[in-house]
Amino acid sequence: MPGQFLYNYDTEFMGRVSQFAKWDPRFVFYSNRTELLNALKAGKIQIALGVDKEWGNEDQLIYSDGPYFVGTSQIVVPDTEKRLDASDFRLVERMRIGVSGNEGYIRFIKAWGKRNNLNLHLVSFPDDRTLRIAMADHKVDAAIFDKLPRTGYRRIVAGLPKMLFAVFPSDGQQLARHFNYAMWMTAAHYPLLQLQLYGKYNQEENHALSLTQSEKAYLMAHRDKPFIVAVVHGDYPFYYRDYGVDSGIIPEFYREIEMSLREQVPGISFTYKEYSSNGTAVDAVRKGEADILGMTSMDVLHASAEDIHLSTPFMVENLAMLSQEEPVGEKDFQYDRKVPVIAVTEEDLNAVYAYAGRKYKIKTYPNYEEAYQALINREADYVVATMAQATWLMNQHRNGRFIIHIIPSTQNISLCGGVSEKNWILADILSETADSTGTNLLSIVQKNIAPQSDFATFLQRMSPESMLIIAALLMTGVCGGAFLIIRNIRGQEVQKRNEMLISSQRRVIYAYEYDGLTGLLNRDTAMSRFEKILLDSPAYSVVIIDLDNFRIINESYGHETGDVVLKVISGRIRNICQQDAMNRFVARYSGDEFLLVVNNRKLTAADALIREVVASCNQPIPLKELMEAENTLPGDKVESLVTYLGVGIAVSDGKSSFRRLVQNAVVAINTAKKAGSNSVCVYEEAMQEDVHRNNRIRDFLLDAMKNDGFYMVYQPQVDIQKGTVSGTEALVRLKKEQISPGLFIPVAEKEGFIRRIGRITTRLVIEQIVRWREAGEPLYPVSINYSSSQLGDAGYVDYLLGLMKKNHIPSSLIKLEFTESMFFNNNHVTKQLLKKLQDAGISLSLDDFGTGYSSLKYLTYIPVDYLKLDKSIIDSYLTEEAHEKEYFIRDIISLAHDLGKKIVVEGVETAWQAKRLKSFGCDIIQGYYYSRPISPEELATFTVRTED
Repeated sequence: MPGQFLYNYDTEFMGRVSQFAKWDPRFVFYSNRTELLNALKAGKIQIALGVDKEWGNEDQLIYSDGPYFVGTSQIVVPDTEKRLDASDFRLVERMRIGVSGNEGYIRFIKAWGKRNNLNLHLVSFPDDRTLRIAMADHKVDAAIFDKLPRTGYRRIVAGLPKMLFAVFPSDGQQLARHFNYAMWMTAAHYPLLQLQLYGKYNQEENHALSLTQSEKAYLMAHRDKPFIVAVVHGDYPFYYRDYGVDSGIIPEFYREIEMSLREQVPGISFTYKEYSSNGTAVDAVRKGEADILGMTSMDVLHASAEDIHLSTPFMVENLAMLSQEEPVGEKDFQYDRKVPVIAVTEEDLNAVYAYAGRKYKIKTYPNYEEAYQALINREADYVVATMAQATWLMNQHRNGRFIIHIIPSTQNISLCGGVSEKNWILADILSETADSTGTNLLSIVQKNIAPQSDFATFLQRMSPESMLIIAALLMTGVCGGAFLIIRNIRGQEVQKRNEMLISSQRRVIYAYEYDGLTGLLNRDTAMSRFEKILLDSPAYSVVIIDLDNFRIINESYGHETGDVVLKVISGRIRNICQQDAMNRFVARYSGDEFLLVVNNRKLTAADALIREVVASCNQPIPLKELMEAENTLPGDKVESLVTYLGVGIAVSDGKSSFRRLVQNAVVAINTAKKAGSNSVCVYEEAMQEDVHRNNRIRDFLLDAMKNDGFYMVYQPQVDIQKGTVSGTEALVRLKKEQISPGLFIPVAEKEGFIRRIGRITTRLVIEQIVRWREAGEPLYPVSINYSSSQLGDAGYVDYLLGLMKKNHIPSSLIKLEFTESMFFNNNHVTKQLLKKLQDAGISLSLDDFGTGYSSLKYLTYIPVDYLKLDKSIIDSYLTEEAHEKEYFIRDIISLAHDLGKKIVVEGVETAWQAKRLKSFGCDIIQGYYYSRPISPEELATFTVRTED
């Protein structure tokens, strides 16, 4: 599709296939598979991707020989569902199982059940969200998902194979053969491509480890004793011992799992115990001698028969055949067997038998080391193994030359961890951990199957004649070049050293004087140089240019986008300065601020130069075009971006120094930013009063933090429908100074005090709840305000929960109120914070709704329980003079209820407003109509006034 970037499995895999097919593919997208196949039959497209064989229409379609996508699905039940016994695989026949997707996918699930003699009762839903709602309403007992939802569910069956094929019309035999050849060539040249792409696009859905309480309790009970992982001796590359140390994919993989689990439950560890074969390892797990079957390719039915419960697949692997080349000197060597022999392990027998059928004789061996020796000794013609195992054997053993073939069929196996059925919760823990962002099995596989020494392998396999020829050539080259090298080496070294020294000095000087991103002078260099230039100037102006809301650009689109914006803006300002380079100078003053100096002029707010700077910087930035040139895309592929400024000006008065004028311009910019976007402000002496006031407030705050200078007042929140107190909001005040929170809170946030004050107010609230409880007073939920500036306090949630635990305060008595800026980017830190609070059962409220971005986008994913409508909205839309606007308030309340959230309205001051809000279905009211913020003693005796 022109102008769009296609980053997905289909297009990337087809790009590789097209290299061998010599095609230039064009992609067309359809909303469902029915439309896709209709387009194929109608001749609008030549190849359809993403179709499973159970779709039907085999008489009208041709399927590719092998799948181009291999994945897995799983059956899950709610965590709260205790009556379902995970040890009985046949329990799925007694369930109503929900499944979302198209008709073909449902046919695939039914066909899977039929192959395994399971009579499945499937209920279809249009999407996963509807399916989850149906599970919550007990309309279905279980559901099938490609990925386990983050919380609230547990697996009962994992590893349903999911394979998608390329499909051609019935008259496209030649095209299908061409495609199958290209697929085979792709597999031969990129043997791990499917695994790499599956891991790449699957990782986008990975999430941080989040264990349930029962899973944490299970780990706590086992943290003093290592989990024993049963491994098979000679099961290369999954397990082997290197210099007496456990090595291979399994130990490395479980080390990553161990690190992830230790973050939640310290002390968890794994140890490894060898067994001679997979059968003995399975027996050990079943009998309790070992806890985990390290990595197994058993399917769910085989595992159920062995009383083994599988985790979700750690990886999905192709099967490959490994054979020897004809040995040198034995060109006439011929196998005397009419039916070739395949060597396999016991574990993979079923998967290989399905492929080999009657064409081969199959011999089983306890492990891959013995299977490999059978191949070397001519007891077998092939070893069939996973792609990783075959590659490892080919790379690590140097006593033969090998050929490796990927089996062009649907025989792919899922590698899982296994535990005994009675220990099924451990399988869920392994699944959760493997799905988290902490594990990357693909990199572990690639590292372990790589040859130990490529050069040593090359020499080992080279013929003696070739080695003599190469050795002679090397000696000749060394002797011939030695003389020239020795003669010129000293002169070259001296010249190179001098050039490197000069280049290094230049780089150091540039890095010291210039900003690496914009190429402008940095602040220290600019202050020194500009001060000298302006020393004897009779008149000049200092300008500070600040980008509005640059922090939001970084948070919304990423720092790479922010860097591009800074480069563009700095370039535009520099171009304006170059129009009069003798009198205009520019430098980068700080992160999003630029310093502009204009000599021989006293600027005003309406000066043409200032208007030119603002107009130039307000021009849209072609973000997509610029970032494509840098091979980078912004987070949401935004086409362009418009920036706005704040401008502060200080004009020389013949008395103040250059550095003093820069400080004055900073004061002016702060005033300009308060006035709104693109505001320009010229410094006046009166502005210093705000600076001095803020300095005094800062000193008051420092004193209050040291000397217990804060106290709390509480404003009641009334359930308007019931006429009762539903809770209170805790508000902080200064004891010694009568300063409004509207003045000292911004100063606290700017000075970095808000984190400490946040903890102080939290402690005061908890202590007050304890006093109310001891006095036998009624207890109401208390809302504590949480500033976005507190996000840097990583330990705040643990501090709050610790106070609650120490004082036996239930989570039902605590609410946290956030402002909308917390959710602007839905970033990882905010998600983690809210997740911990939700897990602790603490209610969340979105404060000042209606004053910020107020986008429905945020309301769809922020997990708050309450929306708090700001007083400014009530003042504007709920007045007796303009009652025709009141339906806007009613619609907001209705929207909140539709989203499953309660609405809190603050700033209610009249009986008329309270009455109208009650008729609109408002939940909770807060305001002077019922009470101002009052002391804890007054709150204990507070009663709700009756309506007039």
